[in-house]
Amino acid sequence: MSAQREFIQEQNDLRDDYKIRKRTSPIVNVWRSRSTRGILFLFCFSIVVPVLVYYFLIDNVTTSDELYDTCAVDETYRVPCGKPENTTIDKCNKIHCCFDNTTKRCFHYLPSKYYYFSDSENQDYGSSLVQSPFFEAQLKTVYLSINPTSDKSVQIMLHDNSTTGTITCTNTTEYNCTINSNPLFVEFYRPNSRELLLTTAKGPMIISDHYWEWSFQLTDEYLFGLGQTLIDLSGKSTLTKVIYGNDKDHNTLPNFLAYKNGKYHGLIVRHSGPLEITVFASKLVSLKSLSGKKITLELSVGPTIQEVINQFNDNKAANLIVTPDIFGVHVCREGSSLILKDILEDFKKEQNLDFRYTSDCLHENLFLAAINEKSDSSVTSEMRDLIGDKIIKSSHRFSLSILPQVPYDSDLYTNTADLNIYFKLNQTDYKGQYFKNDVVYPYFNHASVDTFIQKLLEAAKQRFDPHLPTDFVLSRNWPSDQSFVMKEIDKFKYLSKELTEAMSSTLPWNASSDDELQFLEHNNYGYFHVEKIGPALGDGAFIMTASHTFDNFQPIINQNVDISWTNFHNTIVTILSNSLFGHPLTSIPVCGSTSTFTSSHESLCIRWYLMASTAPIFRISSDEPRRDPTSLASLTSKYAASQAKSAIDFRYSLMYYFNTVLGNNEPLMRPMFYDFPDDNNTFALVDQYMVGSDLLVVHPTLPDQTQVTIYLPPGDKWFEFWGGDSYDYNLGKDGWISLTVSETDWIGFVREGSIIPIILNTDENVKQVRLKIALCDNENCEAKGMLITGDEQSFNFTSTQSELAVTNQNGNDSFVLHEIEIFRPHSTCLIKLNADLKLVEDPTVNYHNQSNSSC
Repeated sequence: MSAQREFIQEQNDLRDDYKIRKRTSPIVNVWRSRSTRGILFLFCFSIVVPVLVYYFLIDNVTTSDELYDTCAVDETYRVPCGKPENTTIDKCNKIHCCFDNTTKRCFHYLPSKYYYFSDSENQDYGSSLVQSPFFEAQLKTVYLSINPTSDKSVQIMLHDNSTTGTITCTNTTEYNCTINSNPLFVEFYRPNSRELLLTTAKGPMIISDHYWEWSFQLTDEYLFGLGQTLIDLSGKSTLTKVIYGNDKDHNTLPNFLAYKNGKYHGLIVRHSGPLEITVFASKLVSLKSLSGKKITLELSVGPTIQEVINQFNDNKAANLIVTPDIFGVHVCREGSSLILKDILEDFKKEQNLDFRYTSDCLHENLFLAAINEKSDSSVTSEMRDLIGDKIIKSSHRFSLSILPQVPYDSDLYTNTADLNIYFKLNQTDYKGQYFKNDVVYPYFNHASVDTFIQKLLEAAKQRFDPHLPTDFVLSRNWPSDQSFVMKEIDKFKYLSKELTEAMSSTLPWNASSDDELQFLEHNNYGYFHVEKIGPALGDGAFIMTASHTFDNFQPIINQNVDISWTNFHNTIVTILSNSLFGHPLTSIPVCGSTSTFTSSHESLCIRWYLMASTAPIFRISSDEPRRDPTSLASLTSKYAASQAKSAIDFRYSLMYYFNTVLGNNEPLMRPMFYDFPDDNNTFALVDQYMVGSDLLVVHPTLPDQTQVTIYLPPGDKWFEFWGGDSYDYNLGKDGWISLTVSETDWIGFVREGSIIPIILNTDENVKQVRLKIALCDNENCEAKGMLITGDEQSFNFTSTQSELAVTNQNGNDSFVLHEIEIFRPHSTCLIKLNADLKLVEDPTVNYHNQSNSSC
């Protein structure tokens, strides 16, 4: 109120002054002169406006030619400094940062007062300040290493003296490299256009024993990645993710894809410890780590999106074993029991599954429960009989989930305790909790791990022979410890809410093995699990893993997923993001996996089944209540069960199309911009995506949604998958069309010029093929397609307006051509062949000579 009274009194004084001013001063007379006002205006314009521009429209680009410390930092570039409670100007000044009186936030200068520098040409750099913003001593010396891995890719590593490296900042035909030594930052450009590929100049460099901070920027235009497709931020908004294997978001990887002026480039952040990543609206990326000896940035310059992905993968994905069985339906069950007898009783009570599926794991905890039992017990014998009678004899594959946890009271632990392979706490093997059972955790990078794995597989053989499988799921290997809750501790001066949550429900940060704290290598745990167990399982083993790493290309399963419309949408985003960054086989449990499922989720579950019909991996695995079609019939309705079965049948009809896409080393389910990289209308699309290059799929992701808006890129016609109605960019407004849909509609479009093979029957010996052929009106146009049946076995199809030609490359003679469905812009017709034709005989079909034709 006092401020208000002062304002009113001030205004009254001004009014009183106005009343008594009856004579005008000479100064005012001069001001009233038009020429004087003009001169003063020009003076103000020339002096004041540049100052305002400097402070409010600053470019924020720091290079070696423009080094200045300023607090006039655009809000989208403001990197927070110190603890969030630094809400006073005195506290902020004390840690050498800027303070915003309006927002009460402390942020770094630009450039930051925290940097490293060198006055020589060596690769070691000294710290500008003694302490970090958290009053922890900074490392006196750090090192920068640059290692070109090809003409189009390079590694930039910031590290301490425990890691060695060299500086090779050379220019190539694809990028130019610049290192600034005072302050230290590195920049990469395209050589001709000088377009920026990477700069580390726009944020602080803070390195202490338990806190590292570093920043980079790839583009100021479009940025993709970090578990998203397009990172679409506005204003002051940010995106923060913690990269630390845990039970919630354990499959996010710090990959980025940048786009500017029609070209793509990408970056991978490699760090094995807890890493918090924040993306600002400016596309500046901030890295914060609690620990580690190094942070590595791997830059790939593209310039096409396909080249970036290949450079990311280093062609490792080509080693992925792809067979049609991968695209079948995989069934499993989850729950809290580790008592084998109880697991088997529940399995026996289950109705026989009355839908098509490929593999069955019986239960996720089966292996842990089995090794808690003696190998010669009656319960173990009953388990083997059930696997043989209910899985193997029904022509399904048996898969086995192997969790990294080992029951503390098991023979396996007794027989391996002397290997000293388990994580320790306070000098004893650490006992965590898995569903209220004491378990211990092997360190899969231990020197004695091979002996441990040999004993583990011996225990498996004793219990599962003669049904020891070749299909395995390495589940919950982030790894899960349901007893540990991370709390604030003095050791970590910086510990955000996000980091605290991520470091819970997994191994304690200070558990150790070989005198190495586990949290320093935590993000490699799943990689070591696969790397060590995989070869021991044999060359023919099919492995899925719950841990997502850069160097593993096995199919990935996500776990602990609640059913909700939000998570359904996030499922699509996760699969698209993983596919984009070189992990094309990702599975999210259909209709979720936790116990939150109720009959009220029926419509959502139907939609989830429809989406899963074209997902890379179709896996039904949940706690009770179960979500397989047989269980849905009693839990929700027979209608829902029928729709779920139809979605499964549809998936099996497309499995060889999926096999063909993956067999050509392309991602199966991918964002629209992968196939339309220069059309920025596709960048933000998630509810519609491509399955291969020829199939556009759309899903409503909101409850009770009866309208979908679809974007059709220019250049091609698109044919509705079921009826063949023709659509194109010009039909709607700027490429957007609207369709009315129901909850059971699978919405898809076939691209003009393509041929999609569909399997019509379930006979394993003879597979009847229908070809969907999308032709244009032009007499000279052709449609082409392919069908890969197995290793180096395939068929190629070419269609004109009048005939179809088939050529095979070591093709399988069990495939026969049964029907041809032709889509044209103004007509659709179906040809049922007079007799099935073996594709291996390279048939040519003249459309006009077929009597069973509507063409």
